[in-house]
Amino acid sequence: MRAPALAAALAAGVSFCHPAAAFDCAEASTDTEKDICASPELKAADDEMSAAYAATLPRLATPQQALLKSNQRAWLKQRAEHCGYDDEASSRTQCLLDKTRRRASFLSGSAETGPGLTQAMTPFVVSRPQSKTECRAEMAVNIFGAPATRAGEKLFDKLIGEHLDAIESESGARTVEPGAEYDCEYEGGAALTYGSPDLIAANVSTYVYGGGAHGNTNTVAFLVDLKNGRVPAYKDHFDDAGTSKLVEACSAALRAEKIKRLADPDDPNSEATVKEQVDEDMKTYADTIAESIQDLSNWLVYGDRAEIYFAPYAIGSYAEGEYTCALPKALLQQAAGAKAWLIP
Repeated sequence: MRAPALAAALAAGVSFCHPAAAFDCAEASTDTEKDICASPELKAADDEMSAAYAATLPRLATPQQALLKSNQRAWLKQRAEHCGYDDEASSRTQCLLDKTRRRASFLSGSAETGPGLTQAMTPFVVSRPQSKTECRAEMAVNIFGAPATRAGEKLFDKLIGEHLDAIESESGARTVEPGAEYDCEYEGGAALTYGSPDLIAANVSTYVYGGGAHGNTNTVAFLVDLKNGRVPAYKDHFDDAGTSKLVEACSAALRAEKIKRLADPDDPNSEATVKEQVDEDMKTYADTIAESIQDLSNWLVYGDRAEIYFAPYAIGSYAEGEYTCALPKALLQQAAGAKAWLIP
């Protein structure tokens, strides 16, 4: 994978065919299959996902077909393992439903919100086992590929390719020395959160493990003005007064979430103590919050809102995990004023 750069490998040819049927519930054998068959809504979502997979597979160039097959097997295993931890049937069903719908959107190249793109997107997959020289890799993103005609579409593919190249360069190699063997991997994928003829918003989330007590997660957002073939700049949309509004709203949301996570639900007196701690934390992280808001690579953009992403350690301990603060569209439009928010 490092020989030809991933950015150069993104332009894959496509063709089309018809979808195939999903599995028969009469032959359901695994716990996950039985959960799927017990819920008509979930079964319908799984059928849609299976049809999207079957329709997409023959559209890909031959090397990518093999990689998508491998990635789909890995995804099915991950879905079963992640959702199977819950003892509550309703919780397992919701977990399976959420994951299956997101996978169907990925396979069909459709955005979660927005009127839709004018050019169909297609999966691009990196999938390989760990070897003596390479870490395990499992990445799945959407690209425009060879059918891309507009400068904005080509720019989006270029940015995604460069990002995958950077991850591979930083986390793809494995050096095995006597007495120093270790496991390593990186995995993740993209979500298309908004799509229109003029704008695409996506993000790539990655988990990286290179030894030690735990791995690390991160999410990077990609916004491309498809109409003008450029990456929007924060200053195109918000001045200092608008920024103050966004920082105030985001800080309040993060404070509330930190209190919720840190308070002991079994101790009614812990919240007061936690509030004092969080208020001190918020002073410490004030600059980080303001700087993160003014960097659009942290913005997960949807039709009705934007979510500002904070990686583990950014505004708390690793145990607290990732944070996001949601900024509703009405606030974004108010803060942008005459500059205008990205989405009308």
